Amino acid sequence: MNNSRQLRILLCLVLGATFWPIFLSLRPPEIKVQSTELAGISISGCTLVPFVIAASFTRITDDDNNLVFKTDVDARAASTRESIFALIEHNPGIHFRDICRRLEKEIGVVQYHVYILKKFGLITSEKDGRFTRFYAKNARFDDVARNILASWQRPVEKTILSLLASNGEQRSIMKSVMSSCAVTSQAVTWHLNRLKANGLLQDGDPASPALAIPARDRITSLAKQGIIQFND
Repeated sequence: MNNSRQLRILLCLVLGATFWPIFLSLRPPEIKVQSTELAGISISGCTLVPFVIAASFTRITDDDNNLVFKTDVDARAASTRESIFALIEHNPGIHFRDICRRLEKEIGVVQYHVYILKKFGLITSEKDGRFTRFYAKNARFDDVARNILASWQRPVEKTILSLLASNGEQRSIMKSVMSSCAVTSQAVTWHLNRLKANGLLQDGDPASPALAIPARDRITSLAKQGIIQFND
């Protein structure tokens, strides 16, 4: 809760206490509460006035979807939540563990803020094997783009796609990826097969893989939008 809201609440309480005798002296007609749970209880109009005033000053709004950031009691919590949202917005398809790692936050802390962001519709998530990947609310990607974004979060697959998008077919891609990512040939083969299964690589000689045409087009588009960047 920010300082201005705290001051408004304090002002409402002071005003209510100051003018309470005046409200009591007015004695407006009693208002019957219609709730079945409170049947038979009557509340005078003067009793309601201070609460109405307080509510008008402290009413929470959801303008521009900022409720999740503007109403935190702890400013540090709001800052953490904004950092998580910004990370997801600039890294569509990022998975949960990567969020924790990049922001150096405990799992429980990230779980809580991700829950709030999802509750207010600011982010969406989807399962990708044993990972959960996150996207900002306004992100609109087809299946090919989502597969590319998911692969872009995996260093080996990102390297493969970057090399193929930059240079086309590469007969030496196995050695290039092994050298860049410090992995074995078996690991590179496993990732090549997964890229092919996800429709990002053409069927053909495993020794000279090539991007599927839809994947090449999406990679070019995503790169132009600044959503992905090629390996240096």
